[in-house]
Amino acid sequence: LLYINNNMSLANKVVVVLGASGYVGQGAVFQFLAAGATVVATSRNLEKLTSLRTALAGSKVENLIDVVGDFHTESHATQTRDKVHAALKVFI
Repeated sequence: LLYINNNMSLANKVVVVLGASGYVGQGAVFQFLAAGATVVATSRNLEKLTSLRTALAGSKVENLIDVVGDFHTESHATQTRDKVHAALKVFI
């Protein structure tokens, strides 16, 4: 489903993964972290994001930014976008 060339470096790049706590999202987060990216992982569920962080232990977790949010409605999407921006300001 997601293939990142082993020669591809995503160092100094930021990737936002929507639905990061789901099966596909978790795989994407793992692959992007392995390629050196900073990953903003969004999910509606804080417990699942916490489980994701635990499952990724040792996989450059320091490059993982958790954001609890929802994209179901425009207002929720705006709130989540603002949380992502705020998280990135702290990171940078």
